[in-house]
Amino acid sequence: MYTIVVNDNLSTTFDIATRMVDGMEKYGTIRINLDELIKKSGISKNKLSHRAEMQRSQINHYCNNEITRLDIDVLARLCTVLDCQIGDLLTFIPPKTE
Repeated sequence: MYTIVVNDNLSTTFDIATRMVDGMEKYGTIRINLDELIKKSGISKNKLSHRAEMQRSQINHYCNNEITRLDIDVLARLCTVLDCQIGDLLTFIPPKTE
């Protein structure tokens, strides 16, 4: 838990997802390749958002790898609209070994 003091009367407490350095070094991570697939297919984000029944902001989060929990229904819609396999959409990046 971390606390940010906004001013003397207001502070905010929040959790930081442990997907950062410790988790990535130990277990690896999953990279979402949506941005590359969009460019390769030539579809616009607006058209993808309409066809996959997603908000444009949600697509941007997937494109920027800002997702911490994957929704299998969303992944299925993206694969269907982009006519790709799950392995095209997701890449496992193994942990760094020394």
